Amino acid sequence: MEPELKLKTLNDYKHTSLKVLHRKLGEFFKNEKEITIDNIKQNVNKINAYKNLAKLKPLNKDQVYILDDKKANTKPAEECIINGRFFWEHACAGEATRLGLGTKYLLNPSNFKKEEVINLIRKEKENNGKSLSEEKKQELMQDMPEPNTLLPLTLGQRHMIQIIYDLTLLAKKNKLPKQEIIQKQEMLIILNKKTAQTIIKEWQTHNFYSFKEDNIYFMIQEDFHGITKNGDNTFHYDRSQESNKRLHNHGQMMMQKMHDNSIFHFKKSLLDNTYEKNTLSQDDYLSLLKKHKDMVSFNIEDVGYLTSSIDYPSLSKALQLGNLGYGMVMEIVGQNKAKPQSGGAAFYDPILNKNVMVESFMLDGITPEEITFLNKNFNHYPNPSITMQTLQKECLHMPIKIKTAENGKEYIYFEPVQGDMNFLVKTAFIMRKELKAISNWKSPATTPATLKAMKLQDKQIGFKELAQNLGFLN
Repeated sequence: MEPELKLKTLNDYKHTSLKVLHRKLGEFFKNEKEITIDNIKQNVNKINAYKNLAKLKPLNKDQVYILDDKKANTKPAEECIINGRFFWEHACAGEATRLGLGTKYLLNPSNFKKEEVINLIRKEKENNGKSLSEEKKQELMQDMPEPNTLLPLTLGQRHMIQIIYDLTLLAKKNKLPKQEIIQKQEMLIILNKKTAQTIIKEWQTHNFYSFKEDNIYFMIQEDFHGITKNGDNTFHYDRSQESNKRLHNHGQMMMQKMHDNSIFHFKKSLLDNTYEKNTLSQDDYLSLLKKHKDMVSFNIEDVGYLTSSIDYPSLSKALQLGNLGYGMVMEIVGQNKAKPQSGGAAFYDPILNKNVMVESFMLDGITPEEITFLNKNFNHYPNPSITMQTLQKECLHMPIKIKTAENGKEYIYFEPVQGDMNFLVKTAFIMRKELKAISNWKSPATTPATLKAMKLQDKQIGFKELAQNLGFLN
């Protein structure tokens, strides 16, 4: 989709992304003298607009696969996991920007106070020109669990312990040794530069949560300097200071996996108990994926995950669709009417004659309230090595945003989204027979529901004991 973009190395991405920007802005403005930060800022919605935006129609439900959880045959999914043919990917680089609390992975809600949560909700409403009524405040105070009654675990710890918990249940159901199943699992943990070493050290300290250490792969998502224009109408990354660095969104994360030496894992030395770091080439990563029937990109902020990390019905459906040649499966959920969210929005594109998922900032001003169906941000990639080879050749769209850096200067930043994979590979859209609203911990407004989910997680039989056995809560 961006012919200039190359992904073999990080430097390739940086160099060729500037060529993409030059071409994209040149096509839009025609006259290069008009290409200024102010003009880009005023026109950014139109610059990013989906090419067939004016033709989009409501979702064509005839092209949507319906998933009935109650009737689903989950045996194929169970066998896939038992045999180690399912690749887990965990996107943990995100910052709790709207919460103002740092990296989401490291958030420990047991340190919160109800009053602090209420104040965050009030401030969020005030920023949107609204107010929090006394009645609503009292309702929240009564309904929300007391944070200090939660187990003192971070969101990331909860995320990983839940996998072990659910794998243990799977082993018990199938009368198999649980460690045999756990040791077969392979996964990629994607972190940010600021907190990566802290999190990796935690994994090492807690013996990789009982997973086989060299089956756990890590990637540290790159951040990038802001882009500014040169006098000759070309562009460059402003490397004059580190404070203008930002992430290029989750689409860049997806493409970074194709860089040589970006993914790494550890092997413990038998001599001195230290960990040796080994990196993977692009070919190594593709070879790794060839062993797997499906890959899922989990989002650290998914609230439903806290009590069910393995979605057997959707995995079975993805495996079935993979056999039909699909390279991506996207689940559609209903908009949260109480707190409408932005994100990937599902429509029917009559030009392409298929349903498509278009990121909200590519919809030229369409508001979250106008979006009926969203991507749950829980994407399956059946036959993952083939899907990633396609990405290697074609790359994702490269939309842009203007953001203000800490130095007060405005820069251009890329904002690619991994959901745009639906334009690269044959993609199936699935919808639950019992449609559920999206439930992610994105903002103060969704914090009470997240705390309730954590309370339910803590009440799972044996969950606390498992956390203790893994070296937590001691």
